[in-house]
Amino acid sequence: EAGSLARVTGLLAVADRRRNLGEAFEGEVDVAVRELRRWFERDHFPEQLLAKSGPPDHLVIHFLDKLSMPLRVPVVVDPPIPMVKGDHPGPAIAEVDMSILPDHDIVSDHIRRTETFHCPSAYKQLLLLAAA
Repeated sequence: EAGSLARVTGLLAVADRRRNLGEAFEGEVDVAVRELRRWFERDHFPEQLLAKSGPPDHLVIHFLDKLSMPLRVPVVVDPPIPMVKGDHPGPAIAEVDMSILPDHDIVSDHIRRTETFHCPSAYKQLLLLAAA
């Protein structure tokens, strides 16, 4: 049904899938936003998007959250500690465009939040020395 939360959920699910595949997805988002506006125009309120108890009967908020997350994060490559102390030019690659999961999880959220690698320091140093 036009202007229903089920339709909005479906459109956002298609947009999410297309974005994950690297395809154009903006059209589905535009239509979903228009449909959500129609839902609000029928005397609905934002708090009605939230379930009063149990699981929600739609995934609008879930997909809006996912679509707002970047899929790639630029991560600066710090030089290894011996390079900082010595007379070296630094890492060959100064920045890595890291692909991350399009959802919430510990590692992806850490990388999004800090724009750093999510590895133990000793492992990072060994990896950086090997790549230098």
